[in-house]
Amino acid sequence: MAVLHPNLTIVTPTFLEQSLSSIQHVIEAEANGVAQKGIYLNQVRKLQIKLAKLEKQIEYTKFVQQVDKLKFEDEFLHYKDRYIRVKRNQMIIDKEVTL
Repeated sequence: MAVLHPNLTIVTPTFLEQSLSSIQHVIEAEANGVAQKGIYLNQVRKLQIKLAKLEKQIEYTKFVQQVDKLKFEDEFLHYKDRYIRVKRNQMIIDKEVTL
């Protein structure tokens, strides 16, 4: 197993992650093995990723972070509404049981 440490002077981690995701089909085609596929470091080094200017990558990273924050907030609100409905139903049931 290898850990990639991006050169932060030329690429943001978010941009690198998204770039690797976009070429996942290429990576999977290079993978060797049957039970557990993998690729070698020399294959990783040969991968070519087109990089935008660092300023654009930073802008993209901020956008992705904002989208992730909105997704989290939306999910939080969904579970909050669900919790409120369950509690309200429990209160109605409790009230009917005590009558």
